[in-house]
Amino acid sequence: MDTGGVGNVPDYADVAKRLGMPWCAVTDEDVLPDGTIKPAAKAARDKLGRLLGPGDQSVMWSVDLETCLSVPPRQKATPDWQAVNTDGKSLAQLQRDHPDFVATCQAILRWLA
Repeated sequence: MDTGGVGNVPDYADVAKRLGMPWCAVTDEDVLPDGTIKPAAKAARDKLGRLLGPGDQSVMWSVDLETCLSVPPRQKATPDWQAVNTDGKSLAQLQRDHPDFVATCQAILRWLA
């Protein structure tokens, strides 16, 4: 589900934890040009780390979802964009064209299993 931004992700994880539900959070790397992490992303990941229990998972897109899917500059990987550009592709095609996307999805799949 879209949480509206990385700063809100820990709130959703906290609600899930309080309800006794395992959670999986997916965020962008959010690395700045100088190699540091954006402050909001760092704060959110720190909070997620404190909430992380044995059945929970926190994974990151390499750079961001748009980079993982080779989305053209100034475009977003909206659900419609994803449907047009990924639906109907085999796993082998996705692995060839978008290896970082597949790697992140596989981490989520391992959590689901």
